Amino acid sequence: MSKEKNINRMSLLKDKKKQRQQQNDIKQIENELQYKITKQIDDSNVNYKLNKKTDNKVSTAILDFIKVLYENTASDEEKELMIAFAIVTWNSGVIKASGRIELYETFIKEYEVFYKNELKGLFDLYVEYKINKFPDYNNLVMQYDFTINENGLANLSVASSKFDF
Repeated sequence: MSKEKNINRMSLLKDKKKQRQQQNDIKQIENELQYKITKQIDDSNVNYKLNKKTDNKVSTAILDFIKVLYENTASDEEKELMIAFAIVTWNSGVIKASGRIELYETFIKEYEVFYKNELKGLFDLYVEYKINKFPDYNNLVMQYDFTINENGLANLSVASSKFDF
């Protein structure tokens, strides 16, 4: 019995070690990705300001907002997911910038799929990116339609509403 218990114990220890290694590998990949995205965002010199002379569309701003991630996606499904991620982080940034923290916390709980451990750092990064680089855009996206035509060109249409602070 003692030998069997030791074998089981060794097996459990190996499994735990393997799980820790996998978690460390995921964390390292996440950190590298976050560093790469942060660097690309910082180097982008994007600073969107509303201009009365031109019609700055929210949809165009959102496509520029998510450009770094969007360009690194291969499939149409990944592109659709990136647009959904952009909409949720955009709206989160609008709400957080208003100072209504309780509403912000409620909002991110609603979209928990984007705020799980693996994406939390990226989510927070994009919320801050929205607040700092797109400060004049205070519209919440209420609805959106994203399509990719047969030539691979993307089109994003949004219906947005001014968020009252």
